Order: sequence, then structure tokens, then C-alpha cells
Amino acid sequence: MSKLLTASPLASLLVAFALAGCGGADADPSSDTATDTSEQEAVSQEALTGSQVAKKLVGSWQGASSEYPRVELGAKGDYTLDTGIRCITTPCPSGEEGEWALFRGVSGAYYVALFNDAGGSSWYKVKIVSGAPTQLLGVWGTKGKLVPAKSFCVEWQAADEQGNALLAFYAENVKTYEQGKAKLAEIGYFANEAINEGTCAARSQACTKQYAPVCGQVFDEKLETRGNLCELKVAIRQRAGATGAAKGRWSEGECQPEITPCATVRCGWASICVVEDGAAVCVPNTPQPCGATQCAVGTVCCNSSCGICTAPGDVCTQQVCN
Repeated sequence: MSKLLTASPLASLLVAFALAGCGGADADPSSDTATDTSEQEAVSQEALTGSQVAKKLVGSWQGASSEYPRVELGAKGDYTLDTGIRCITTPCPSGEEGEWALFRGVSGAYYVALFNDAGGSSWYKVKIVSGAPTQLLGVWGTKGKLVPAKSFCVEWQAADEQGNALLAFYAENVKTYEQGKAKLAEIGYFANEAINEGTCAARSQACTKQYAPVCGQVFDEKLETRGNLCELKVAIRQRAGATGAAKGRWSEGECQPEITPCATVRCGWASICVVEDGAAVCVPNTPQPCGATQCAVGTVCCNSSCGICTAPGDVCTQQVCN
């Protein structure tokens, strides 16, 4: 259900977006831009789902002249704000959490409203250039200007103490170039490292068509043959996304089918091979009667009087039930 707000009820909702405190970068965002003092207009709420503007607003925003304040707008309508304030003693007003919503005014302009858990709100007018939100300008009592936050993707290949590259690749999103350098320093041994501006997910996905297969694995997912190493690295960057980290490993060549003990065993009619304790066992591939019940495929009747079925070779009670 949409909300229709006019200037009068809006006045009771608006609070100044003041970031005064015990210290922090850009603690006075009013220095970034003049506050919009235009008359408040009636606005109606837009659904986040299905709105192209809302989708493009999701992500990190920061002060126009500093890393802080930093606001994370979530895809489900949640948000967090980090003022950059760091204190030795408590209480410390270092940020807030709440829900955000998208509104549209009668003029056609879009507005972002941050409703914090304490009951306050902050309003921003969305500046759109070529279909993309480029600025959030404080309006109606909210001061400051937010712009899309800069981010960097630091990536590296694992290496041994002699600097020889290993078959493992990592990608991680960081907020600053300096954080990327610190990450590499923390690792100690690496090869083919790079720190690129932008999120890992936004890195180029273009790879050559040259077929040089690798058997790769992202995190602990199933091994998969990729056309070349570039394709695996793209998959790792995509898993890191815009805020997280990911890793993968590989071996040269295509993935080979897993060889199990059943690979060389041929079972008779109406039976199948299953692996039990590392050994191949043939079991019926149809339900097997077991007293008043039937055993599922892959199990055998252990105690017919109790209707107990087990995997081949497992132990079960031999008590008499009827």
C-alpha cells in the first residue's frame, strides 16, 4: 500500500541529519552542500520491488567530501548508517539502523527517506543523471549530500614462501585503496595481485574463447570444468559480489568423473550397487518386504518382526516385536 504524505504531516517526521559527536570524519555534513529549503511537496511511496530507481539506489553511499557518513541501502528496505565516529568511552553515537523507503513527489522528483529505529527520519532528494542516481541531497531539515561510495576489489593468487604462484585465487571488496594494500601486507605471500577501483562484481566479465580447461571450485561447491582460468576468476569475483569476499582453486585440465568402488561392480537383475564403508554392495532396487513394512531402495530387512530396515551390514536389534 502506498503512502501519501503532505507538507503538514511531513513536518512532524523530519529530523535534522546532524552528525555531531565525539569525533569522526566529515562530522558536519552541512559543509558538503547547502540544505534544500524548497517548500515540501506531497509525496507518495513507491514499491521497492519492481522499481528500477530503487534497484539502482541499493548499495553504499558516502559523504561527498569524505568516506563518512556511509549509508548502506539494502535491497529489502533495510539500511545502516556509519558516521565514522570512533570513541574511547560509551555511549558513542557511531551510527544507526532502520528502514528506508522511496517516494515520488507531485513534481516527478524521487526522494529517499531513512526511518531510524529510534523514530526519527531523514529525507534526501535523488538526483538522477542519464537514468542513474548520482547524488542524494538533504531536504526539509536534513543536511548533507551523499554520493555513491567508492570501493575497490583487491585480488591475488596464493604463493609459497619463494613467491611461486599456487593454484588458488582470492577476491575481496574493500572500501579504500589503502585497505587493499593492508590486506596484501597481512597475507604476506601472494602473486599476480591487483587493486582495482569498483566492486569485484563489477569487474570485467569478458574472457577470450581460447579453450584451456581447468577443473575449478569456488568455495566448497562442486568441481566444475571452466573453459579457461579467466572464466573461473570471473565466477570468483561474482561470488564476492559488491561487499563480500570469495576464493577458488583449480587444477589443469577438465574435471574427471569420480571413480567409486561401484564403477567396476555389476550387480544382478533387480539390484543396484551402493557403497558401504568404502566397499561395493549389491542391494535390491525395489522395495523389500520386512514384516508389516517395506524397506526403501538401498536398504535391507534386518528384523521382520519389528519391521526394521538398515543399510547393508549395519547392526540392528534382534528383539521380537510380535
